[in-house]
Parts: sequence; structure tokens; C-alpha cells
Amino acid sequence: MQPISNHSTSFSSSGGFGARLGRAVLAAMIVSSLLVPGFGARSAFAQPAPKPDVPAGDDDKLFSCHKSNGMVSVTFKPETELKDLLAWVMGFTCKNFIADPRIVSTGKKVTIIAPNKLSAADAYETFLIALSTMGLTLIPKGPVYRIVESASAKSETVPIYKKGTPANSDQFVRYILRPTYAQVETLRGALDSIRSTSGSVQTVGSMLIITDYSSQIRDMMSLARAIDVPGNTDGIYTIAVKYADATQLQQKLNEILGVTAGGAGGGGGPPPPTKARPNTPGAPAGGGGGGGGGDDVSGAVPSKILVDDRTNTLIVVASPAGYQRVKSLVDRLDITLDTEGGSSIHVY
Repeated sequence: MQPISNHSTSFSSSGGFGARLGRAVLAAMIVSSLLVPGFGARSAFAQPAPKPDVPAGDDDKLFSCHKSNGMVSVTFKPETELKDLLAWVMGFTCKNFIADPRIVSTGKKVTIIAPNKLSAADAYETFLIALSTMGLTLIPKGPVYRIVESASAKSETVPIYKKGTPANSDQFVRYILRPTYAQVETLRGALDSIRSTSGSVQTVGSMLIITDYSSQIRDMMSLARAIDVPGNTDGIYTIAVKYADATQLQQKLNEILGVTAGGAGGGGGPPPPTKARPNTPGAPAGGGGGGGGGDDVSGAVPSKILVDDRTNTLIVVASPAGYQRVKSLVDRLDITLDTEGGSSIHVY
């Protein structure tokens, strides 16, 4: 029986050693977790690495932008649609665009062939030209640009210019023009003949309001400068003289206004034209019977004053402002005289 007892004692001693070893290992792990931050957390809460988000579709990649000052590639397939054009320009400008689904659904397309890279500015101009080719344009609306039909753009709120020359761009703008010498209707007719089919030229008092592509208005301003010059605005007006002698009145008017006489009865050669003074922008075009009515009328000089003896009528060659000045003086001078003989005319 003794050998069995010894064996049991030996087994018991071995079991106690194993327990002590296990406790030592556990203690070492606890100490390690305290000394090395995150050791235990990584061991106890290890999770598989998250999978990258799967793109929802092609639009996620399509509608991404990065402003660039470098060169821009133009790699379009033939007959590019509006959606692809917007995605391209947004890619290097990061501008915000809104397009009516009805415009997109029309299926308008354009073909752009540009073998060389373009600067960001030239690429954007190419985009605007492509839009105008499709019959579309941009309208700024706060932080976004709205795509509209060019034909309806003239009724939109677009950038307004009051002076200078607009940029050579296909952006829709509005320009307010005040002619200095030319008659408003004369200038309107000339500018209306070269506007685009989507533009408009309207007369408002002594001003012209032009709405069109900026590049189109730029051409209009070149034409306006050629038309709106001194000596190119004279019209022919007649003033019936009721009480005074037209010939005597003509002579008196020439003295007052410093105009060289053109002869009676329509005869006589035309005198050297007197340079008309420019109209003052914003001043009223007409002068009342009180004499004048504005700096443009009071400072205007007619080119010549003729007389038709048969009808006792004055023939005035002048700008509208010059005519108004002559008419105002005639209204003051052509009156019945209470004094006997009535041969004296006094102008104060």
C-alpha cells in the first residue's frame, strides 16, 4: 500500500505546481495590460476591418469637383448630352448648377472637338459657347447657376452693365445705353438689326435697354459708337409762324443762337454745320414754353434755320434738343403785340 500513497503525494505536488504556474501567467498578462495601453483592448475587442463603402452609382464619381488652375482636357464623345457637359465643367470649377428636368429630357446635344488642353478660363468659355449652341444659357441665382432656354432669358434677372464694354462671352447680360448724340429710335433700329434671336432691344425714355449675350452686346457697342457721333443726328422740322414775319424771326433766331443764315424760301447753299453739343444724360428731351427745360435743350444749337415765304414757316435742321430750343424761342417771340406798329421785339 505504501507505493500507492507515495504516488498520490507526488501527483498532488505536481498539480500544485501547475496551478501556481497558471496564476503566474495570468498575473503577467494583467501587468502587461496595465503597462501597455490598449493591449487588452486589442486582444479582447478586436474587430474585422470595415469594408469600404460601395459607390451608389456612376454619379458619385461623375459629380466630383476639384478647382484647378492648370490645363483642362476636353475628351467628349460626339453628341455630348447636357448632363455630361455639366459634370465636366463642375469638375474644374466646383460651381453649382440647376437644370429643369424638362430641359434635360429634350435630349439636346452638342459636339465639341478640342484636341489641345485648355486653361480653366478658356474651358469655361467653351462651356458657355456649347450651351448657346444648344439654345441654352446660364442665369446666376445666388450660389447656383440655373440652366434656362435662351429665348426666355431676357425676362430673367441677369447681370446689368451701365458703362464700359461687356466681355467677349456667351453669358446673358443686360446693358443700359444712353445715346449722347443719336436719336434713340434711330439707334434702336440699328442695334435691333444685329441682336441675336434670343435678345431684345427696348426703348425706355431716352435710354436703350439691351438684353443679349455679352459677346453680342459687345458688337452692338461697336456699332453704337459709329452711329452716336456729332452731326449725324439732325432731323428736319417745321414750325408754323402765326403772328410774326417768318423771315424777320429767322434773322432774330440766327442772331440769338449764332447760326449762319441759310437763305429764305429754301434757297441759298447750306452753311457749314455747327457742331451740336452733346446731350446731358438723364435730362428731359423736350423744353416747355418757359424756355429750355434742361441743359441738353438750352445748350443745343441747330445746324440751320430756313424760311418758306409762301407758308410763313420756319424750317429747322437740328437735333431733337436743338429743335426744342428753337421751338421754345418761337413760342415766346411769335405773339400778338398790343403796342401800335408792333415792330420791336425784346428778348431778355
